[in-house]
Amino acid sequence: MVWVLDDSPVETQAICRALEPGCQVTGFMDGPALLEALTQRPAPEVLVLDWYLPGMSGLDVCRFIRGNPATEQLPVLLLTGNTRAEDVVEGLTAGANDYVFKPFRPVELAARVQALAQWERSRRKALEEERARRRLLEGTLTEVQAAEERAWRSELRFRLAARATRDAVWEWDPRTGLMDWTTGLHEVFGYAPGSIQDEHRWWEDRLHPEDRERVVSGLQATVAGPEHEWQDIYRFQRGDGTWAHVADRCHIIRDANDRAIQVVGAMQDITEHQQAEAARTRLLELERRAREESDRQRTLLATLFEQVPALLGVLSAPDQRCVVANARLRQRFGERPLVGHTLREALPELEGQGVLGLLDSVFATGEAFSARELPVSIAQQPGEPLTEGYFDFMYQPMLDASGQVTAVILFAVEVTDAVDARRKESERAEEMRARADFERQLIGIVSHDLRNPLGAITLAVSMLLQRGPLDERQERQAQRIRSSADRATRMIRDLLDFTRARQGTGLPVYPQPMDLHEMVRSVLDEVHAGWPERKLETERTGDGLGTWDPDRLAQLIGNLVGNALQYSPPGTSVRVTSRGDADGVVLEVHNQGPPIPPERQSRIFEPLERATVRLEDQGRRSIGLGLYIVRSIVLAHGGTVEAHSSEAEGTTFTVRLPRHAPTALPRDGEATG
Repeated sequence: MVWVLDDSPVETQAICRALEPGCQVTGFMDGPALLEALTQRPAPEVLVLDWYLPGMSGLDVCRFIRGNPATEQLPVLLLTGNTRAEDVVEGLTAGANDYVFKPFRPVELAARVQALAQWERSRRKALEEERARRRLLEGTLTEVQAAEERAWRSELRFRLAARATRDAVWEWDPRTGLMDWTTGLHEVFGYAPGSIQDEHRWWEDRLHPEDRERVVSGLQATVAGPEHEWQDIYRFQRGDGTWAHVADRCHIIRDANDRAIQVVGAMQDITEHQQAEAARTRLLELERRAREESDRQRTLLATLFEQVPALLGVLSAPDQRCVVANARLRQRFGERPLVGHTLREALPELEGQGVLGLLDSVFATGEAFSARELPVSIAQQPGEPLTEGYFDFMYQPMLDASGQVTAVILFAVEVTDAVDARRKESERAEEMRARADFERQLIGIVSHDLRNPLGAITLAVSMLLQRGPLDERQERQAQRIRSSADRATRMIRDLLDFTRARQGTGLPVYPQPMDLHEMVRSVLDEVHAGWPERKLETERTGDGLGTWDPDRLAQLIGNLVGNALQYSPPGTSVRVTSRGDADGVVLEVHNQGPPIPPERQSRIFEPLERATVRLEDQGRRSIGLGLYIVRSIVLAHGGTVEAHSSEAEGTTFTVRLPRHAPTALPRDGEATG
């Protein structure tokens, strides 16, 4: 127990903080109050007196205590700012046992107070022992029991104080190596009383192997040197084998030759503090990493914002000033200063185009606005002519928690090139449609108007041949005229079919029951009459009955066979196969000869295209519509047509038709043909 005399509350608190971990401290503001308390309470173990006090000084109190037989042995420590030798002599002469200069070091003050307290306890113990011996000699058992009670209570107070501070207090004699531990070692670190040894080596063996050399060498160096204090943090093994982080500090008592004769210390378990500190370090590291990741994401976002291929800006509320404008937005407006200005200030040409009014509405209502291909007239620099551009455009408001607009994001993608290209494409398509319509009308008119004179020519030649007699030269000329008229008629028929197909509704067909096999035989007979020198082979399998347009199928077969004869070498045969199966009928026309070039195979069914271009074809009747009309006839019947051509296998056209063609329209138009 320590009493402190100091008129400064701040000094008193500082002294208490330095002493309270190991002492019970009571403070007094003036000397008379302390002297009165000495007459009414048990005396403390140590008095700590400030030298200078108003009224009765600490030195006066010290002299008074030394003059009273009841308190003349009470240890006194003086606190003084006087460092002169004569002042020290004066204080010791007044009866002070020790002194500490101001400003004091807490560890030094605690050590000196602890030393005086230890000395006082030893003195009192010796006194009590002397009194006990006297009482024993006098045979007074009651007094002996009272002395034991007091000793036991003193020991109990010490142990309770150690328990309250959660310290394991130890005392070590460097000369003998013996150590004495309080019960704190049992309670704090879980050692059974019988497992603790009173040797210093026992403590060393329970230091963590990674800490042992550092801690032991540090303590030994401090004990061997002039210092009075030592402290360190290390790991100490608990009774259950686990490791505790401890803060260990001690005070070293030295003799007149400055040799260490006693070391008193206390170990405190700071494992939870260390764990909390480690957790705090981990949290700080996580925070650092999160901050770095946030900075990285912010940089990435800024880069993305700057490089996004769109016009992007942010306008603050309520002044509508631009706070962010990316590179594309700045470049589109000729690098004019946008940030820090409103759009009305920076881009006056937008006034009256509706863009600024829409922005006002978004700020006022908090509702987003978007538009596609919005026309906006822009000047690259103020005063320059306006050029029209088109933008996919959006104003997106940013709202706070209360729903108020804090900013508006401007996002626009310029689509001027796409709009211009679409316009040009539309104009080009319209022009092509007009040209195609004109061509179809022209072909239709020409082919229609040519049919009547060709019919008259054919009729006149037929009558001329029937009436006879004609000489050989005249008959040959008449046959040539009729053949030419027939070719012209077929060409006109192809042109009329082409015109009908190009109208978008396809060729009209008028299905009726018929036999495909018989149709193939009939058409081949007609074709062979025109190509008597060529060999035509036929093969028929399955059921050939179905519902198709006979005239159109005859036209289809004639075009395919004629095409095969035209593009196959003389002396080779043309094979025509017709077969019926469960799904419909199949017609195949095969010929030998040079294959269709691969680059032409995808286009041979287009109008005005030929499978091959040969010199001998020049001047012949074909205008490249035969295969186009074949495909149109097949499609009108709901079928398919395809071609396969190779050097080794020749060329084969395959037509697949359902057994029943779609229902045809009435024949109204046929009478006008």
